[in-house]
Amino acid sequence: MLCTKERAYRKMKNREVQWWLMGFLELCDKPLDQKKLTIIKNHLNLVRAVEGELDELNTAIEDRIKEIKENDFPITVISNFQQQLRNSLIYTLRRHVR
Repeated sequence: MLCTKERAYRKMKNREVQWWLMGFLELCDKPLDQKKLTIIKNHLNLVRAVEGELDELNTAIEDRIKEIKENDFPITVISNFQQQLRNSLIYTLRRHVR
């Protein structure tokens, strides 16, 4: 029998990771850093393992994280990404709640 944590990871799907990410961003009291970007990337990898591919929004998030990590952008760029990400999630998730 799998523990609750393992079951949650096995069932992580595109929409669920978006809800998780929204909560993660709400709890972040500081701008995203390399460690937090890696945590987000790992959750996206869980979705890929379960669903086989990422949806359009999650693919865009993954691409932007990769770009930020490879280019070591300044904190202002990361802060802008964090705000854009939050706005995209709010827009996307509101459409699916109605």
